[in-house]
Amino acid sequence: LLLEASVQGPYWARLVLEKLVTMLTSSVKNPTSALVVRDSAPLVSKFFLQNLHTLQRQEHFGQLWLMVLRLIVLFAKRGHDERNNDLAELALEELKLLLRVLLSERVLGFIAGKGGSGAAQTAGETANPPVWWQMTWDCIEVFLPGFGDNFSKAERPRESPRQVPPSDANTGSEANVSPGAALEGKTGSAAPAADAEQPGQAAVSPQDADADAASPPPASAESVQVQGEAYS
Repeated sequence: LLLEASVQGPYWARLVLEKLVTMLTSSVKNPTSALVVRDSAPLVSKFFLQNLHTLQRQEHFGQLWLMVLRLIVLFAKRGHDERNNDLAELALEELKLLLRVLLSERVLGFIAGKGGSGAAQTAGETANPPVWWQMTWDCIEVFLPGFGDNFSKAERPRESPRQVPPSDANTGSEANVSPGAALEGKTGSAAPAADAEQPGQAAVSPQDADADAASPPPASAESVQVQGEAYS
């Protein structure tokens, strides 16, 4: 952060990176302990990624990146030559991390290296990519044959499945339904009540129903006549 905020940040970042790469390169080429080499492998990649935006302000950023790339490849080569799987896998993981960041930041693009199958070429890349793009994948292909193609296939974003439009039958049937019918279909039509009021029929309150039940039924004409003869 201090180097990025400073006006002289790109200069000091380049200077420290060059010294770091020179020191680690000599340790890889000389018969240094494998444990020391393994512990020092992530140093250069961490410094490079932490100061990536500062280093990008350098006019010759491509040269700095290729310098770091060659060092990481040397780590992987030594691990392969000495059958040191830990060192080889660590170097490959550091290389993948660096490539992922550069690709995600659109600082680097996929280009088929020498001897590659061409699968690494990404459609729609820059028409005239920088020279160090091609040099990057060529260097990887020379020391790690097939790595570029396999990495590009694994990291290339997959195309999202195309959405299938609805069929004509469904769209046609939905288009012919009126808004009212559609609303009834969603809410559900209420079943008619058995005791619903009929047109012209007055509503009967509970009090009127109780009064009608308590009052006796009206007497017929014959019963009235019999009762009159009995009193006479």
